[in-house]
Amino acid sequence: MSMTNLYLITNHTNLHVGAGSSNQGVIDNLVQRDPVDQLPLINSSSLKGSLREYFEEVIEKDKDKGKKTISDKIFGGGSNKDDSNTKKESKKGCYIFHDGIILSYPVRSNKEPFFNAFSTMVIERFLESIDLNIFTLDEKVKNKLLELMKLNPQTGAPLIFNYADINNLKIEEFSSFVPKEDKTDEFKILQKIFGDRLVLFSKEDFISLTDDYNLPVIARNQLENGESKNLFYEQVVPRQARFYSFITNNDTNQSDLESNLSDKVAIQVGANGSIGYGLCKFLHLNGLLNPKSSK
Repeated sequence: MSMTNLYLITNHTNLHVGAGSSNQGVIDNLVQRDPVDQLPLINSSSLKGSLREYFEEVIEKDKDKGKKTISDKIFGGGSNKDDSNTKKESKKGCYIFHDGIILSYPVRSNKEPFFNAFSTMVIERFLESIDLNIFTLDEKVKNKLLELMKLNPQTGAPLIFNYADINNLKIEEFSSFVPKEDKTDEFKILQKIFGDRLVLFSKEDFISLTDDYNLPVIARNQLENGESKNLFYEQVVPRQARFYSFITNNDTNQSDLESNLSDKVAIQVGANGSIGYGLCKFLHLNGLLNPKSSK
């Protein structure tokens, strides 16, 4: 038997999960992106590596002896030699990790610290991912998502939900909005996933908001012996962006991952942990869905 769990990942500090490439020399360090829609992404390998580091450095109880028994069960690995010094293959972990896919993106405003931008293309992929990972969504919540997809906001005129003060409102470069009221319980559930102060953008506008020209770029200085040797530019996903990821447990008798992933603890994801980048919280979302077991 296997069980798939859904997690909401919110970065509470700037996030740089590097793609290992530059933008024609303009931006030296780019973030990871989906190869199809080009939206910011956390690759499954990066997510798995960050979680493994957290478990080895924080959760493991037997570090002095070099034993990573919990981590080896979850992520795989372990010693390649047994007691007789005979070579053994590394063990496969009992969990499968999927990409962290963007749900909403914080956008600046002149009236609020930020709004949460999302799009019909994000909703569509979320629904596809749920079906692919053997989930059934609460019927009322699913219908609400399908209803939002039908709204189809026009380019340059995003829909803003439950926000009355739109006079002279500016969000990024946008100043024209279509107000939309939705006080239903299903919409309140969606706010727990996508965030408060929601603004629904067209596909074109959402792609533009998250492209290389609009993601924040931070100038950083490389020092050698106290001297500046190299100024470089690094792209980040700003704090309060939201991603989701599915993690499949192929051994339901093993629950160390689930029991140690809590939204009360920040886990460092990506690069530059020494300067406070990538502190993320993981929120288990299965309570809002109806997961199904698979053989």
